Amino acid sequence: MKNVLIKNHILNQKLISQDVDGLTFLYYFTTSLCDDPVMYSKGVFTYNKGATIANIGFNRKKAKRLLSFFYKDVRFNMITCPPGKVEFAVETIKEKLGGDNKPFNEKQETPFEIEVDEPFMLGETEVTQELFETVMEFNHSEVDPLKRYKNKPVTNVTWYDCAEFCNRLSDHFGVDRCYKIYNKAFNCAGDNEQKGKPVYLGSIQRADFEIIQGSNGFRLPKEWEWQLAARAGTNNKYPGSASEKLLPSVAWYRSGENPSPRIQPITQKKPNEWGFYDMGGNVWERCENKYFPDEAVILTIPPDIVLFTKNIHKNHTTARGGSVYGSSSTIESKFRSFHDLSARSSGLGFRIAKNI
Repeated sequence: MKNVLIKNHILNQKLISQDVDGLTFLYYFTTSLCDDPVMYSKGVFTYNKGATIANIGFNRKKAKRLLSFFYKDVRFNMITCPPGKVEFAVETIKEKLGGDNKPFNEKQETPFEIEVDEPFMLGETEVTQELFETVMEFNHSEVDPLKRYKNKPVTNVTWYDCAEFCNRLSDHFGVDRCYKIYNKAFNCAGDNEQKGKPVYLGSIQRADFEIIQGSNGFRLPKEWEWQLAARAGTNNKYPGSASEKLLPSVAWYRSGENPSPRIQPITQKKPNEWGFYDMGGNVWERCENKYFPDEAVILTIPPDIVLFTKNIHKNHTTARGGSVYGSSSTIESKFRSFHDLSARSSGLGFRIAKNI
């Protein structure tokens, strides 16, 4: 029987041993924390040539734990997020009568809340080109000739590519997959070369798929999880900033100070209050869920029904966070956009999530 030690660095703790599938996992259970005695704490293990990862413990109010993972020699970090409520403000069109009794359309914002009732993990940064290329063995991002691209976010990825990437991570770390992907159609090099279009060898152009709810594998974040992490327990207008004046310190976007924007390496700006980098700007970040255009959809349909099930490749998924090519308004924590499942863009990447 193999003993696997899962380390924990929180004070006031005791060691517990648990046998799981023939492996004995030793982990610390946090009994108290100075500012909040109510804790979540679970043992999380990874397969990494005998190495393991720290267990998770945090309070209900703050993200408390950064965990380091290694895929081969490439490191990536994830941060645990507590449950919480997310306020959405979605525009709707209301028909009204003007002073001349002629009808006109008026945009209105109707706020409503979605509750994230379970803790989860989210990538500290956007997925880098180095990590994506190591896992997927291709990289169609726009790279610079000096090869200084490894720590830049990966771009030009379809939603299917992101899901496949997550599945391969899950396989590597010995956790259940979050996606069933089948009937894959890849980018056809011959046709594209004849039509003068880019060739994206290895990239999945379209597929049928199912999302496995409740799986403990790696996945894309749901947009309400993304927004919870972006706001990080604050009411800030932007991720990591309460005002546009301070925005240049936390986000890459098009402005007078940055008139000719380019995708930048990760972690160059300040993180937000929970330690997440580039939640605003640099590249748009794909989310798992379908894009719903107004509050009527999500108010009348439970959030889990809004999520995809299968055979929906003609639909759009949500993207959040804005990019280096956009204005400050697209960086707002509440701003929502969408992309087709098969779309690729030089300003579109993703960040990974995981259930706890």
